[in-house]
Amino acid sequence: MKNLLLMSLFLLLCSSAALAQKTFEFKNSSKSYNVRLTAENCDENVCSGEATFSIFRKGRKKPFQTLTTNTEFRVEGAKRLDPKILHNYEHLVFFEDYNFDGINDLAIRDGNHNFDEGPSYQIYLFSPKTKKFIHSRALTNLNQTKYIGAMQVDEKKKVLRVFSRRYEKWESTEEFRVVNGNRLKKIYQRTEDYTDKNRIKYTTKRLVKGKWQTKIRYKKRR
Repeated sequence: MKNLLLMSLFLLLCSSAALAQKTFEFKNSSKSYNVRLTAENCDENVCSGEATFSIFRKGRKKPFQTLTTNTEFRVEGAKRLDPKILHNYEHLVFFEDYNFDGINDLAIRDGNHNFDEGPSYQIYLFSPKTKKFIHSRALTNLNQTKYIGAMQVDEKKKVLRVFSRRYEKWESTEEFRVVNGNRLKKIYQRTEDYTDKNRIKYTTKRLVKGKWQTKIRYKKRR
């Protein structure tokens, strides 16, 4: 019994030693801010569990805001300087203008809760009143569960674009406008339906003056 307890203690210590706290610096994600990420449980390849994102104004030594979330990410992804790839964002911190008010907002990686266990993000909108990043539940939901990868920001059209699919059955693109700074209004959806073996069905829906207009066309398969 004594030997068994000693062995259990040894395995526990080895397991604890295999995981360690790691810190990552992000100095190229924004012209205005630096971010320091401290992840509690990391091995050589993966970090998981609680993580703290400390946000610094450029040139300052003390953070003006600290955000905490559970997360999971590959260490390799945390080292990429410019990792934006459509449908497969692997970076941990993004500064983009999500509500199109002319001020960059913030996205931080919270794990792999996206479609097909892809990367997912918590969205924080910058408040000129409080000078802090405030969590947005509505925009965060666009980066969770049913959609693929992080949302696209179309600055020209001032829309947020997301993608979803069911393998070999259909693919969908949706666009949302941000209303009153923090609410979302869906204005467009295009779906490609592959369930028919002979042809592909394209359905396009647009919100025009408060009413949805739908167009359907078909294309023969080769």
